[in-house]
Amino acid sequence: MKILPLLLLFSQLVTLWTPCFGQKDLPLNFNDSYMQPQTDFRAIKTLRTYRKGDYESLQTHLFNLKGLNYRTFSHYKGELQSFTQLSYDSLDRLINIEEHGRWIGNDRNRIWDSTKVSWTNKYLYDSQGRISKCTNLWFDDNQEGISFVEMSYQYNDLNKVIVETETWKDLDSSSIRIRFEPNSDIISENQNFPTVSINKRIFEYGNQEDLIKSYSDNELKTVQKIQRISDRLHIEYLLNTEGDTLRFTKILFDQNGRKISEIDSGDSDISLFGTYGDGGSWSTRTFTYNQYGLLERKIFSSGGEGLSLFIDYQYLKK
Repeated sequence: MKILPLLLLFSQLVTLWTPCFGQKDLPLNFNDSYMQPQTDFRAIKTLRTYRKGDYESLQTHLFNLKGLNYRTFSHYKGELQSFTQLSYDSLDRLINIEEHGRWIGNDRNRIWDSTKVSWTNKYLYDSQGRISKCTNLWFDDNQEGISFVEMSYQYNDLNKVIVETETWKDLDSSSIRIRFEPNSDIISENQNFPTVSINKRIFEYGNQEDLIKSYSDNELKTVQKIQRISDRLHIEYLLNTEGDTLRFTKILFDQNGRKISEIDSGDSDISLFGTYGDGGSWSTRTFTYNQYGLLERKIFSSGGEGLSLFIDYQYLKK
């Protein structure tokens, strides 16, 4: 079995997504410097700390004179694990991400090879500057592809996504399956899956309620119903095809419209396509902000399991 990087397996962060892309919510994006809005500040460091288990990782983000993040270094327990290279087009839009470096060999004879590529992302844009397609490819130690996913998008006149199509190609049937949310959050699923699998989500927007219908190989699996109770409270329901509630999530906002918490009730360990993960779900997500209104800390907890994750952001003013 091909084991994907430890950082991603521990980063199973399930949050809600507003289907209208901006710089902070690029699909298949793992780089936290891009999780921030455009301001006079740059997210130069991201620290992940797990309170159960010996795990801590640090991302350090470097920026060019245009203020674009062009490289990110990832350290685990103070040891360099990888670096990520980002490329842009003439309009300063992100078009390519490559993560370099990996440990090869066994625990007793490990060698760091900075020439190896772990994964790549490529972004394409339509004539209106909207993301039309994103492709993600993972490589093994021999630099052979083991997992490929392509995300494509259709929009309405308000530039909101109305159709998202996800095409999986399993290049190694024993790989651990990773499902990527469009805002870069991750759910892992330890299972085999068909050589080619197509998932699709259909978005229907209303004044106070949105619906997201999830299909797997043309079969309806689940329906997400998002109700906007007020400016401070939204509730998302995950329903099966019979209309039964599998999970509901309460989302709270502050007076400035910033999300401050997400709380799951019911089965938080089920994916949008009706299959179960590996038990590593987060039932509560909390968000705090600094004096400049920038995201300062995310706290993810899993209820009675006692497992928690803290993500802290450090900024530098331009």
